[in-house]
Amino acid sequence: MGEPEAVSERRKSLSNILKTLQDALKVLQRDPDIANSSLGDDELERALAQEMGGGKGQGGSGANPNMNQQNQNQMNQQRMMQQNQIN
Repeated sequence: MGEPEAVSERRKSLSNILKTLQDALKVLQRDPDIANSSLGDDELERALAQEMGGGKGQGGSGANPNMNQQNQNQMNQQRMMQQNQIN
């Protein structure tokens, strides 16, 4: 294509991430109990916020106020996929 190698690598990396998230979404849609099991889990929410660099010195649940709901959902999906791979 004539684009720099770094751009090609980044495109490939993003494509892999997108496929992983799409697969996670399929799993969540197939079994809604998985998605519901993490709702309201304050410990999980704090851990995710800390991984994203938030939660330090902030009130409330510790979630990063700059992170929108979609990003939070994606992080939850990634965490669930990682946990499923461990099991």
